[in-house]
Amino acid sequence: MTTEDMPYLSARSFAEAVRSIQADHPAAAAAHQAMCLAYTGRVLAGLREAIPPRAGWSRRPDRPIPAG
Repeated sequence: MTTEDMPYLSARSFAEAVRSIQADHPAAAAAHQAMCLAYTGRVLAGLREAIPPRAGWSRRPDRPIPAG
C-alpha cells in the first residue's frame, strides 16, 4: 500500500460508518461496522509504515535497524 491509497481507504471507511449508522437491520449495521474497521485498520497500518522510525529503534522486531 502507498500513501496515495489512504484518501480512498479513508473515504471508504467513512462511507461504511455512515451505512452502519443508517442500516435498518442490526446484522447489516454490524457488517458495515466491520468494513469500516477494516478500512480504518488499513489506513492506520499505512500511516505507521509511512512514518520513519526514530534513530536507534524499530517498531518491528522482525525488521531491525541496521547498525551504522
